[in-house]
Parts: sequence; structure tokens; C-alpha cells
Amino acid sequence: MKRTLTVSLLVMCLVLLGSGFVLAAYDFGGRTVRMVTHDMTRDGLWGDPLAQAHLENVEREFNVKLDIVAMHYDDGSIINDLQQGLLAGTADGIYWVKVGEAYQYANEGFFYPLTDLDIPESIFDQVVDPELLTFRGDRYFFIPFTGTVTQLATRQMAQQPDFEGLVWNKTKFEQWGLPNLYELVEAGEWTWDKFREIAIECTRDLDGDGAIDVWGYSPYATPWGFPEVHNWLITNGADVTTVDETGRTVFALDSPAALEALNFYQELHQLGVVYTGQPGYQAITNDLVMMAIIRPWTLFIINDFEDDLGYVPLPKGPRRDDYVYPAVSGGLYAMAIPATTKEDPEALVALAHAAMFDTPDYLDFYGLDFLYEDSWSMVVRDYESLEYLIQGVFNTEFIKYDSSVFLSTNFFNTWNEYNSRILNGESPASVVASFKDAAQAQLDEMLNFDL
Repeated sequence: MKRTLTVSLLVMCLVLLGSGFVLAAYDFGGRTVRMVTHDMTRDGLWGDPLAQAHLENVEREFNVKLDIVAMHYDDGSIINDLQQGLLAGTADGIYWVKVGEAYQYANEGFFYPLTDLDIPESIFDQVVDPELLTFRGDRYFFIPFTGTVTQLATRQMAQQPDFEGLVWNKTKFEQWGLPNLYELVEAGEWTWDKFREIAIECTRDLDGDGAIDVWGYSPYATPWGFPEVHNWLITNGADVTTVDETGRTVFALDSPAALEALNFYQELHQLGVVYTGQPGYQAITNDLVMMAIIRPWTLFIINDFEDDLGYVPLPKGPRRDDYVYPAVSGGLYAMAIPATTKEDPEALVALAHAAMFDTPDYLDFYGLDFLYEDSWSMVVRDYESLEYLIQGVFNTEFIKYDSSVFLSTNFFNTWNEYNSRILNGESPASVVASFKDAAQAQLDEMLNFDL
């Protein structure tokens, strides 16, 4: 039977509208400003009465009409729209982008540099490394996690940060006599070794026909090409690059910690405990796996599924003492201003912050954990899950340079040739060595140009 959590009205107290509204410092003269979003319509993100009233207030105070244009980022629509506008000299307004992929566009001059501007503080500045929002020393991106602030302020289910953690089938774990993962995390015993052991025990032929019916776990979204390997790199304290004593960014996938992670990744797949036919959130609700790696936007499965599902961080590798929540910059949404803007870029940034509720005038920036508690308590079934999810917000670690622009190949795509060679049994050290020189050449061109 599902357990429900008491949801507070804290957010309603934190959001200040009406008489508490601070007059805008900018006047757009009644002009229309486009905001190009990833799949978020005006009615979708600002659909409830509270958000509608807020957005209308913002438009009045800034003397502007916001044209919210929903496009899908992953099919290239947003970047194509931006590029066409840049070529015509008409690109303007505010664009949502994926930061990890947008570094290359910053390098090509797509965005207005914000380094010397007075950029308002974001509620997410406390959890996002500011270096992620810069490229070659200049800042181009603002409001990380884009629409998430609005979701928090209006008590919708927050879909970001895009960190990864593990959902486990508590009902079946108990029925099968498997360990309680909450107890393992609390005792500091939730490790790669324990994860491997449990994944092996979960992988079973239930009907005796010689074919596996249930697997140990499923990655986040292998069928879509989304990465898995970053999970094992980050939970073992590894990264794809490091900075040497001269300040040069150097390739680091051949470090001991990284190779240990790649070997563990390979071992799990060779053991046959990984199901890759469906994204994790689908595989676990279709009873194909006992554990699934998910991102927060899929949390709805916990509330919808008949079995009791719990949430924990990913297990820690031998080189870490703490639990972290892996992410890649290619999954980090933020906003950017086109280089050809005819509007005051500071005014555009201020408008975006106001529209998203992302200023201390509307939200208590010291209450971010309570905002997430209100948001996610509506979908989880126990306090342990809620606690670990909120910990994820404050303990997300990103791999910044995960794209092919820096590595010469899209290594983090699950179906990339080098990734496939690892999964097919080739030594990870050999695979990494085969593209190290090309990757370093790319890093030198993109990041070490002035050394």
C-alpha cells in the first residue's frame, strides 16, 4: 500500500506576488521578446493561476510581451533556429541550450559574452560550479536548470538537476531476501562490490526455460544512446581531463581511477546483469530489472508503480569515501543570449530571472532544500528516498568536457565505436590509448590554445 507524505505549503509562503513585487529596472517599450525553450510552452510551465499571474506581472513591470516558443533541443531545432537567425542578423531574445554541447557554439561566436555584465544571482549558484557556465574564461550561460525554478516555485515536480541515482524494487528485494539498500548506504557499505553481488543475485531465469527473465539493473537510457560510463567514472573520483602543473588541460581517461571505472563498467556488462532493451525507468516498471538508473524527470514511476520503489545514490567505487550523483554537462540546461541581440543583454538576463522566479524577491534562496522537499514529496513513498534525492541536488558532480568537440569522438554515446569495443571485451586501456592522441589534439585546439 502506498504511503503518502505530508506536503507543506512552504513554497506558497516563499513566493511573493502582488504588493511584494519589486519594480523592474528595465523597460522594453512594449516590444516582444522571444524565449525559445526545450519543450516548455507558456501554458505548460506557467499554466497554474499562480504562475500565470506572476508572468503577467513580469510583463507589465518590464513593459514587454514574452513569446514563449517551445522546440526540442535534441533534434537540433533550437540550434538551427538560432543559427538561421544569426546568419540573417536577426537572432535575439533568450535561448535554452545544453551547456556541454553549447561550448562549441560559444567558440564559434553564437552567444553574447556575459562576463562584464551585472548578472543576477541564481538560486542554483549554490549548487552549480560557475566554471560550467563559462568557456575559455568568458561566461555565456545563466540560470542553470532553466525552468526548474518555476517548477519549484509553483509546486510542480522538479525535473532537474539531471543527476543520476538508483531506483530499486523494495517489494521484490524483501520477497527475495535481498539486502535493504537504505541500510547499506547508512552503514557506508553501498559499494561497487556490493552492487555487483546484488546485481548477480537479481539476474534470474524465473520459469526454468533457460532464458533470463529479470536482470540486475538497467542504465538510464541505453536505447537512446545516453551514457552510462560517466556513472562509474564519477563514483570512482575520475574524469576525462585534468589540469597539469603548467595549466594545460590533458586527457585523463587513462588514469588509474578512470581505467578502474572502465573495467568495472565492462565487467558488469560481461556478467550479463545489465538489461539494455529499455530505458531504466521503463525496464523496472515492466518487471525486467530489480534496479534502474534514473534521472529526476522520471520520478513519476515511483508514485505510479504498484510495487514499492525506493531511491538511493549510486554505489561508491574503491577510490571514493562519499556518495555522489553523476551528471554530464551535455545534460545541463541553461540560458544564453544570441550574439546579434539588439536588446540590452543585461535587461534580457534580468527579464529571464524575473520570469522564472529566480530572484530573492520571489524565493528564499536559503530554502532550496525545502523547495525540493515540497516538489518531490508528492511522488516518493518514504522519507529515505526524499532525503537521498535532495542530497543529490547538493552533491551533483559533472563531467564538463564530455562531447566530441573535446574528445575527438562521442565516447559517451553508448553506441560509439570505442564504447562498443569496451563492451565487446577489448581491454579498456587499449581502447582509450587508440584515441588518446586525437583527443589531446582536440583539447589543445579548444582549451590550450594560449599556452
